[in-house]
Amino acid sequence: MSFRVKHQRARKLFISQALSHPKCPKSMDIIDRGGEGIKFTANTSNPDNLVRWWMRTIREAYPDSKPHDEGKYGHNITIPITTGVGMKLNKHTGELKLKGANHWEWFTTHIDALFDCSPDLATSKDGASEMIERSLGIQGIAVGTLIGQIPDCGCIKEGPLFTYTLWKSLLDYWFRMGSVVTIVTPQIDAERLSDILLIMLKNRGAGFMARLYIQEKCDGDVKFEKIKAVAVRILEAMKNSQTGKKMFSEEKIAWAAIELKVALQPFATSCNFIGMSRGGEAEIYTTSAKFHKTHFVSKTKDTVNFHRMQVVEYEQLYLEPLGMQYLSDTVNGGSSMVSHWQSLSTIGPRSRSMRSLKSSKSH
Repeated sequence: MSFRVKHQRARKLFISQALSHPKCPKSMDIIDRGGEGIKFTANTSNPDNLVRWWMRTIREAYPDSKPHDEGKYGHNITIPITTGVGMKLNKHTGELKLKGANHWEWFTTHIDALFDCSPDLATSKDGASEMIERSLGIQGIAVGTLIGQIPDCGCIKEGPLFTYTLWKSLLDYWFRMGSVVTIVTPQIDAERLSDILLIMLKNRGAGFMARLYIQEKCDGDVKFEKIKAVAVRILEAMKNSQTGKKMFSEEKIAWAAIELKVALQPFATSCNFIGMSRGGEAEIYTTSAKFHKTHFVSKTKDTVNFHRMQVVEYEQLYLEPLGMQYLSDTVNGGSSMVSHWQSLSTIGPRSRSMRSLKSSKSH
């Protein structure tokens, strides 16, 4: 792999870290333009709110800065930050551009502090969540109604009509609630992996943690690395039905790939379940269906069970036998984690370390 490719991948890691900041607005996108700078955009029907949000944030972080209107008509506000770094804010769209010879060095060392100074940004719905729900086939689905159809003893349900729909709906609900979510299956195809990433993107900013426990060869003889590549291409090809533009930037897709932690199973298992823990409580959805088109798309019938329990029981009964003890503690302040988790983005050719990139120039 060339140095240029490694360099670009590592830059995406930094962008994804900024997108993960708890005060980075959910609607915001951060787009790396290389030597031209970095663009910050956000979906809002009221750009004036976005302009005010930026100005309040920048004044709080840089009280000595002297913003001024630029050009004959003053469409932009120019904001000097430091030597070799400046910002340009479009007063009509709220788009901010970070520019200058030292813009990348500033971004890697100061973007967190800038977001720390920001107030909450209220943005209107842009329809993206609704588009994702339609794409997933879960719009209007009531998770509680589906769970209510599973008796305490479990039952048999059809894949496309029930098992798959509940799988997607539960993941969406659990991510939205900021849970630690664990996904275990020996088999997954690119479409189901793209479902997971898509649901993560829909719920960015909710504070969830996502873990996938999978075999290296997870679609017949196809290795997970290839499945991941196809899943990313599926997301890259998605279009916004209203604008015709891409639904997600490369940076946002990279964020999802980094946030999804993957462990390749060191031993064979035929377990299929998704589970969540939050605030001492846990839920688990088990099924005989693999997370694959052969069960979720074909009209296959599989057993399904749904249980609620304490986190201690969940860990002892379901996580520890697979070597995943203490995983559920990570979102609630615990520090113990299995050592073999890695970001989805690192499966395959490895990128240059972020530490080494910080000391390099961006040009």
